[in-house]
Amino acid sequence: MGVVVLGHYPEYIELAEQLRASCFNIPVEVWSKMSHEEQWEANRKFLDDAISRGDEILLATPLQRLHIGSWYERELRYLASRGFRPDASARRLVLVS
Repeated sequence: MGVVVLGHYPEYIELAEQLRASCFNIPVEVWSKMSHEEQWEANRKFLDDAISRGDEILLATPLQRLHIGSWYERELRYLASRGFRPDASARRLVLVS
């Protein structure tokens, strides 16, 4: 079990570096050559791997600063579809059974 950080760029990368946690980060030269579908597939696989490992999921960007239509929003919607909800602090996601 590890720690994964989500949020808007660059906040999630900065927090992941501070905590020595994992984050979804593909080099820009690779990312820019991927189709939108390939980008989402890679992102979804990262999230699925985190779920299967039982990683703690931290939120670098407060939910009230969520940008509609962003990758962060899509990640949160995907995780919600898998049963994850923000905890009382709204700074991490927990699996609700």
